[in-house]
Amino acid sequence: MRSSDGGIAGSRVSKVLNSNKEGLRFSFRKYEIDKSYIENDWDIAPEDLANSILKTDIESIEDLEKELSEFLDDFSELDVEWRCDNPL
Repeated sequence: MRSSDGGIAGSRVSKVLNSNKEGLRFSFRKYEIDKSYIENDWDIAPEDLANSILKTDIESIEDLEKELSEFLDDFSELDVEWRCDNPL
C-alpha cells in the first residue's frame, strides 16, 4: 500500500540519507591524557592534552577513513562521542 506521498505506507524514509550532502563535513580529534584524569573524573583542559591532533572540514567518509587509517588499523576500536563521555 502506498502513502499519499508515494512512499510505502507505514514506513519512514530517512530524510538524512536522501539529503544534499554538499555541506556535510567530518572531524575528529586524537589526543592522549594521563589515565588519572579519567579514573578521578577530573576536568581536562586543552593544555592537558598530549599529542593532540584536531582535523576538521573533512569532506567525505572516504577522506575520513583515509585520515583515520594513519592512526588505526581497526576502526572498531573507535568510540564515537555520543557513545561515551567526552572528557573535554
